[in-house]
Amino acid sequence: MKAIFTIFFFCVGTSMFAQELQLSYDHTALVVADLQKSEEFYKNILQLEEIEIPYENPVLKWFSLGGPYQLHLIQMESAKEYQPNKAVHFALKLKSLDSLILQLNKNNVPYWDWNGTKSQIAIRPDGLRQIYVQDPDRHWIEINEQVE
Repeated sequence: MKAIFTIFFFCVGTSMFAQELQLSYDHTALVVADLQKSEEFYKNILQLEEIEIPYENPVLKWFSLGGPYQLHLIQMESAKEYQPNKAVHFALKLKSLDSLILQLNKNNVPYWDWNGTKSQIAIRPDGLRQIYVQDPDRHWIEINEQVE
């Protein structure tokens, strides 16, 4: 009987605890060396919508990633020391990869496939087309074509 009570208490207690921790995604923050240069990239090249910050801070810029999701740029001196690694990236999706590639080429922004071949579109095992770009601070961004 004691064992049944212990198991019941463990199951109910674990379930209640799990319900309190209903984590969901909110935003990604990137440290940048030159806020204006990064703002131009995200606003003009990737065409993300800048959103208002609820308080004034000259070293921050926020962008919408669709729905409630956001990208926060934080200007800091330490960004100059950032060592990029393609495995550390965030991913965006869009309807037409070809439109973005035209935009990248027009602005002389290079792109690569996962293996590092420049100007190459990769086809993932699930059939999605994708590329990787780097922002002015060399943060990697995976961009996938959304299948309808």
